[in-house]
Amino acid sequence: MESNHKTYIGSVSKKVIAIILRFKLLIVFIFIGISTVNAADRISINKINLKFENATIKSILSSIENQTDYIFIYNSDVINSNKKKSITTKDASIENVLDILFKGMDVELKIDGRQVYIVNKSKPLPEKPTL
Repeated sequence: MESNHKTYIGSVSKKVIAIILRFKLLIVFIFIGISTVNAADRISINKINLKFENATIKSILSSIENQTDYIFIYNSDVINSNKKKSITTKDASIENVLDILFKGMDVELKIDGRQVYIVNKSKPLPEKPTL
């Protein structure tokens, strides 16, 4: 009789453990889903409004930093931040604004989280001649 009782308790314990593990897995999936939604919302929230006539690139980038969580990282050898530009945007994404702002300039933009790196455009290496 006692062995049947132990077997019953053992099978109940396994079922309880399985239920607890499933519940923990469900919670992990819920948190992953919430994080994904928040990341997507954060990107769509950053709508940028600009209206500048003959303003420095530095002041335009500063305005973008004030409207968003983005931080611009660049070297003065890459861009002249005192160069004057005109730009007007309404509810634009960071990508659209930067495309407009740096159009015709030999720079490449790399967005990594909150950081926006402005670097020289990579020039392809010439191919080695075949012998």
